[in-house]
Amino acid sequence: MPKNHLPAKKIGILGGGQLARMLCQQGQKWGLEIFVLSENSNDPAAVVSSHWVKGSMYNSRQLNSFASQVDLITFESEFADVGKIKNSLKGSRVTILPQLKNIALLQDRLSQKKALEKNKLNTSPFIHGSNENTYIDFFEAHGAFVAKKRMHGYDGYGTYIVKNKKDLIEFIKNHKNDLSQFIAEKFVPFQRELSLIVARSKNKSFTHFPVVESFQKDAKCFWVKGPTQQKRIPSLIKKIKLFLEKINYVGVIAFELFEHNDQLIINEVAPRVHNTGHHTQDSCNIDQFSMHLLCLLGQDLPKVIAHNKGFAMVNLIGQSTQSPRLALCQHSILHWYQKTHNRPGRKMGHINSVSHCPELALKHCLKDYKGFSL
Repeated sequence: MPKNHLPAKKIGILGGGQLARMLCQQGQKWGLEIFVLSENSNDPAAVVSSHWVKGSMYNSRQLNSFASQVDLITFESEFADVGKIKNSLKGSRVTILPQLKNIALLQDRLSQKKALEKNKLNTSPFIHGSNENTYIDFFEAHGAFVAKKRMHGYDGYGTYIVKNKKDLIEFIKNHKNDLSQFIAEKFVPFQRELSLIVARSKNKSFTHFPVVESFQKDAKCFWVKGPTQQKRIPSLIKKIKLFLEKINYVGVIAFELFEHNDQLIINEVAPRVHNTGHHTQDSCNIDQFSMHLLCLLGQDLPKVIAHNKGFAMVNLIGQSTQSPRLALCQHSILHWYQKTHNRPGRKMGHINSVSHCPELALKHCLKDYKGFSL
């Protein structure tokens, strides 16, 4: 919690999904005025905001009207057309954080990977393939690879694993007209997937959350548990801090990692609050959503302290189009997103648990998870 009074700034969020919802809810606890721009009044963030504005970030008139009502604008997601937003807000005095140049740098997997390499942050070998020969050559040189769409790929969407020549031929055939929209990364046979979430304030204050282990199911995060220990984490944090200082990044940012043969390899970077940090709502002295708001407001960032020696989070992911049946959690805390439509693969909520060790916290979450019908 902030020690002093927060500046009376009006904060606007572009997007109305669950991440915007949780930013709203935490900001309201501090008496902040949080504005939301989204297209539907039943969006998860719209239903909890007293300052919901109907509109689109790609409608210049609507975006400028929204910007005139707030002091700061932030993003729910990095998947925004930076060029359109920049042109629409030309002449506006509103502050945008993270800066548009950093959203542009990190939303494109190609420029993201180049930035990681340039700043000596360990990542897997990759190529940007403009034609089929580049992918064939890369496969012959490195073996199995993962093809990822440069833009708008998440939760497995736009990702293809090429394990053998049959997969390679099929990938090239299916994407012969848009091969330049992908990068190919050498496949990493990791032992664990980890996530490190850090924060950098406008006043240059820096902190980080406990590292967690994550488990993916159907290419989506199913659970996380922590804290997780790994001897290379301290040196990685130092390098990440230098990187964020260099690009003057402001806000919360997540680094998804592969642990491979005792090495840490950065898989992807998400310049926003992140699914693997949802546990912080109940596990730490400050959550990632509050931390993001402190970053925007240029406040000193508190040291993160976990309440218990173990914590876990399980995502509640839709499995049908039927209305979900919610459960009374005995060991966990429910965070429901209030989405009006259920569908397979859609994140509908999550549950958090804390305990004296990560394994028991996860066991509690999974036990309560069985009570839900999604």
